[in-house]
Amino acid sequence: MESLSRRISAETTGMFLHHLHFAWRTLSRNKGFTILHIFGLATGICACIAIYTMVSYELSFDTFHPGGDRIYRLGGRIEEHGSAGYGDEAAPPTARALRQEMPGLEAVARYYHYSAKAAIPQKDGATRVFAAPERSVAPILTDSAYFTIFHYHWLAGDPATALNHPFSVVLTANQARRYFGPASPESWLNREIIYDDSLHVHVSGILKDWTANTDFPYTDFIALSTIPGSPFLNSRFHPDSWQVLHNNPWTITLIKLAPQTDAARFEAGLKPFMHRHIDIDPFLHLLKYSIVLQPLADIHFNAAYANDGTRKANRPALYALMGSAAFILLLAIINFINISTAQFHRKVKDTSIRRFLGSSRWQLMTRFIIETGLIILLATLIAILLVRPVFAAFRSYLPPELHFHPLDWPVLLFVLLLVLLTTLLAGAYPARVLSQSLPPRHYTVRKALIVFQFTISLIFIIGSLVVGRQLHYMLNANLGFSKDAILTISGYPSSRLRLFAQQARQLPGITDLTRQGHAPAGDAMVEGRIQLANRKDNEQMVSLQAADTNFLTFYHIPLLAGRNILPGDSSLEVAINDTYRQALGFKDPGAALGHFLTWNGQSHPIVGVIADFHTKSFRDPIYPL
Repeated sequence: MESLSRRISAETTGMFLHHLHFAWRTLSRNKGFTILHIFGLATGICACIAIYTMVSYELSFDTFHPGGDRIYRLGGRIEEHGSAGYGDEAAPPTARALRQEMPGLEAVARYYHYSAKAAIPQKDGATRVFAAPERSVAPILTDSAYFTIFHYHWLAGDPATALNHPFSVVLTANQARRYFGPASPESWLNREIIYDDSLHVHVSGILKDWTANTDFPYTDFIALSTIPGSPFLNSRFHPDSWQVLHNNPWTITLIKLAPQTDAARFEAGLKPFMHRHIDIDPFLHLLKYSIVLQPLADIHFNAAYANDGTRKANRPALYALMGSAAFILLLAIINFINISTAQFHRKVKDTSIRRFLGSSRWQLMTRFIIETGLIILLATLIAILLVRPVFAAFRSYLPPELHFHPLDWPVLLFVLLLVLLTTLLAGAYPARVLSQSLPPRHYTVRKALIVFQFTISLIFIIGSLVVGRQLHYMLNANLGFSKDAILTISGYPSSRLRLFAQQARQLPGITDLTRQGHAPAGDAMVEGRIQLANRKDNEQMVSLQAADTNFLTFYHIPLLAGRNILPGDSSLEVAINDTYRQALGFKDPGAALGHFLTWNGQSHPIVGVIADFHTKSFRDPIYPL
């Protein structure tokens, strides 16, 4: 019985090798069709592998945290012009108050971003300096509660007490190695780091770096209790104030709900909590501010929080890419089927001879399937080689951390399934047709595939024309202001930007400069309820643009009437746009001059009316400004 099994196995292997040899000989004899098949399929398979790599990368962010489905970030919601805007920060005392007043919480943590350069004293008296990093990877000021939200493996130090003492810092192993050079984690403890030339801290813990993708890639964790003891930090951060102050940055607040807590019910309980603490600020009350919960899984994808410093992926776009990959592969398969079945009259002689010599139709179909599989295998190898050049060509559109590793087991598994699926879809129908000794009377399937192929080609052509016109419109439409050769610098304290503005005019290549609250058609605008001549019957919600006297000339925004505002930080003069002039009921721009607008108890004379320009996207109307 065992010898019979071995004989059957040997015969099966020999038959497979015979079919494989014949398939290779057939492909070698028909080089033109073979090359056409291989490169047609390679294009579709390359697109599938590249898109799979991109989509799997984006969907992998922060999926590795224990209890991640119970982790939320507290966000803030404000209303303007009937639409909502979102931020990722909460008042600094929120974490402490939640811990004391709200049941159903497993952990609460908060942190400040602290973008600071780091200096490392050396044994020889020298100092190594590391430039201040971007906000997304900057040091953060937090406490030990942060490590109850996110799990780390500790290489040195005590997670319960590492950040309990002021002027202590916890580092990830890679960051410690970068600062101090290679050594054991214990030897890095108590080493000194100086942030921004004034904050002296000592290492109290070392963490093992996460290897998975995350939107919380922090490497320096400075004790939050350092703030009261540091005059430098104490002047910048006010952890006990609920008020919205110019010099009081808010914190990122994270919560982890207890396993039995319902998120919707907990969020509903935040409304009375907010009334107790936050509604005392008239500015937040004016903006209809409210606290919302943002799930951890939503942070990487929600563009409403575009200003939180993390790169966003568009989830619908990812799904569209997946659909596009399947569609591109389907087109490649249909093209393969049409070319294969077009060769029927060339192969009918060979098929007839083999049928005459005793080959069954199943054997002929197997031979054609193996031939198809060999073509697809060659196409897949070429596609794998093409992925990295494709990524290199589109690198400016891709995340910098995205790389293709063909030997990773998820990629190998995907490629294997892709080869098997493509072989079955591309080979089944041609094998059935080509295994017949006589041509089928009706090519119904093949005709349908050809019509489908031509229809799709027409749709692509029409779609390309439509997209081209849309791009031309977006690139050339009149926004109402000049946008070329302008560099916007933001994210720094106003005092530093003022100093930069004074010195930047001396830099070669800079022809003009302006200071502004935000860029036109850029960030969300500040709004206020404004009255004409202190009359409540014409109160309107109006957008506010803070700017210096150079703003209008810098952006080439014309004055329709009146003059520009005068310089001075205490100036109460305003200019309004033409849309606001019409909303106020003035028949011509000149009629609005000299009238007063009132908000926050102050009156502001209208000294100029400017032409309308887009303050948001093309989808939004131009609002009173």
